[in-house]
Amino acid sequence: MDISNIIEQLNMTNYSLYFSQPLPIFIYLLIAFVAFRIPYVRGYLSLFHHLLHGMIKGIFERRLLNKSNGITIKKRRLASLKDTISIYAAYSGVSLAIVGLFYLIANQSFQFILLLFLVLVLLSVSQWIRRITSILWVLSFGTLLALPIYFNEPIVVMHLSIFLSSYLFVHSTFHALQLCTQSLLNRKDREVSGFLTRLKWIPSLLLGLILFSQSLLIGFFIETTILSFL
Repeated sequence: MDISNIIEQLNMTNYSLYFSQPLPIFIYLLIAFVAFRIPYVRGYLSLFHHLLHGMIKGIFERRLLNKSNGITIKKRRLASLKDTISIYAAYSGVSLAIVGLFYLIANQSFQFILLLFLVLVLLSVSQWIRRITSILWVLSFGTLLALPIYFNEPIVVMHLSIFLSSYLFVHSTFHALQLCTQSLLNRKDREVSGFLTRLKWIPSLLLGLILFSQSLLIGFFIETTILSFL
């Protein structure tokens, strides 16, 4: 009986030692990809990406684009241009945030990452207070972030912070790819009457390609520059 207890304690010790260190980053990315492919999990976790994207887009539109006053004939073109610029600015802002998160991961500031997530979730209360589902998400996701910090579980904090950062990168990359495919599908479904109308899908496709290429470059930069000394 004593020998079995000793063996069990040794196994638990080895288990704790193994998970006390970060796993290879591709494992977190793989888990994030699997989570992204599960509809309910994607719907739950993707709300944070939408929150961050919406906040950056809203700030950009209010600060830089709200003073644009075009002629009545050009209002539609101006609105389309503003949407394109604000979408690109929001994606770029999310990409910079992802770079910052992985920089914190490389410096092992795992608890600070969860605190940043928690602050953004709390800030979202002022924006989503009208919808009961959003309030429930804020409460549940905020609890998920706060519990490991409150109970002082550094291993959980470490793995959770790396996973959430990886998921944010995976979601941003596939969202940009989805923009490309969606523009192609809209081109096929849209009823067109002329050559110029037929070309309206091209800006959306180019924007999607730019954002997808930007995500790949950021992933390459993170892997070769930031995580090389992790």
